[in-house]
Amino acid sequence: MAQYISKSHLKTATVAPGLRYSYVFRPAQGTNATFLLLHGFPSSAYDWRHQFDHLTAAGYGVLIPDLLGYSGTDKPLSVEQYAYANQSEHLVDILKEEGLDTVIGVGHDWGASLLARFLNYHPDRFSAAAFLSSPYRGLEPIDLDFLDQLMVQFFGYPTFGYWRFFKTDEAAAIIKSKHDSFISIVYSSDAELQKEHFCPPGKLEEWLHGGEIRPRPVWLSEEEQAIHSKVMIEGGYEAPLNWYKSAIANTDVPNWSRIPPESLIVRQPVVFINGQLDPITRPEAAGVAAEEGQKQGFLLDVEVKYLDAGHWLQLEKKQQVSDILVELAQRLPH
Repeated sequence: MAQYISKSHLKTATVAPGLRYSYVFRPAQGTNATFLLLHGFPSSAYDWRHQFDHLTAAGYGVLIPDLLGYSGTDKPLSVEQYAYANQSEHLVDILKEEGLDTVIGVGHDWGASLLARFLNYHPDRFSAAAFLSSPYRGLEPIDLDFLDQLMVQFFGYPTFGYWRFFKTDEAAAIIKSKHDSFISIVYSSDAELQKEHFCPPGKLEEWLHGGEIRPRPVWLSEEEQAIHSKVMIEGGYEAPLNWYKSAIANTDVPNWSRIPPESLIVRQPVVFINGQLDPITRPEAAGVAAEEGQKQGFLLDVEVKYLDAGHWLQLEKKQQVSDILVELAQRLPH
């Protein structure tokens, strides 16, 4: 969806091993920093459209890729391709293509998870980082059963139960066939709806088979939703769901031995931005992650911001998110 942000700044690059990426890039004015914005699921570069406008108007550079599996970028079906070590190298190739030595990394949802490992694999590429709706975490393999138990213990429901549906072979076709119903619960501002019908195991499948469609949230126009749906339906969900399958299979874990111990310490300024109403990536997780990171000494400069919003911070609170990113950039030497 990069083309829906700015056709005049739309670019493509071929990265090793021959994969094509689509992205938008507008260079910074003068000595201003450049932001690298990484989207989540089920999204694309288009989810950063407001930040592209705000940040470029303020003179900052912005690079927003359609990440692997999405929109104009290639969509490999091999789960192993989605390991963060591989994707980090892809993004380094794009930074080199544009002559960018360092960037301010910004990730939302799965984009934040990718950013965390990208920081470890290539710390010299970042001057600062912002994590939206998913805080930085250390090297922790995924254990879905343990996560479910932990979330039930703390919050009373399994926040990641829908992952079990997403890892099935049938999920992509079901989502595509019931797309309006799917989008109405994913891009929703109704936290209770998501707690009941999205998060617990089996509930999302029931919702989709029922075909119920809820009204659009006020922060998503009819035109914006139509653009989003068009691109996601055209690209399909087989490749995007590989992000979940890759995480569950811990495909990146064998690469962690390549990370030197000093690269596990994040020395750059970091900000966590979380929605107080997010029922999926709970806001409490940001506070715990920041506290643990400081105690254990792997987050040296971290700040947590809470917004009166749900999961889709860059859409729900577009100006506030942009302002926080500008504040982060202003902390850096010019």
